[in-house]
Amino acid sequence: AALIAFYRGTVLRDGALLGTRNGEEYLIKDDLSVLEAFAKLWAEYDATSSGAVKLATAVLAKSEWWGKDLNSLPGFSQAVSDHLHTIMTRGVRAALARLEPANK
Repeated sequence: AALIAFYRGTVLRDGALLGTRNGEEYLIKDDLSVLEAFAKLWAEYDATSSGAVKLATAVLAKSEWWGKDLNSLPGFSQAVSDHLHTIMTRGVRAALARLEPANK
């Protein structure tokens, strides 16, 4: 989920995808086909929980990136979608807090 959120951007500039975090721009460098795919997927993202499901499912289906369709792993796409939605709505810290064991 964090990797998908990191690749958030819709503008390609100088062979990189332009991301922003807290108002600061950063360049995401990768193969052009990967950057173009993320730019297209993020352009279609609608900032809802169903949008997070659609985005995560599309990224996890990229068998050319992962070696297989990761949606085939039981519960994985739902977990990624849930964490992506939390990252996008409440931030990374909130998503990480959900992973902490209840009994510290």
